Amino acid sequence: MDVSSIFVTHGLENVRLISSTYAEMAPDRATVLNEEGDRLCLVNTKILMLRDGRIIFLGTDEELFKTEDPYIRNFLLL
Repeated sequence: MDVSSIFVTHGLENVRLISSTYAEMAPDRATVLNEEGDRLCLVNTKILMLRDGRIIFLGTDEELFKTEDPYIRNFLLL
């Protein structure tokens, strides 16, 4: 539906949900949430992480969880 959103959170569970779920409108106009799964990659969902007012990460959820940055890894409890 050509909608852009900004979602601010400290919760990793929210990051995982937002970056791996998409909404579709059912024939009855109800909103249906679907998992990304193996057949789809939601590349249009970007994650931005700030530290002391500066951007320290901008990328996909896959890139976030693979980062080697010690500060981010500590935040993610990796």
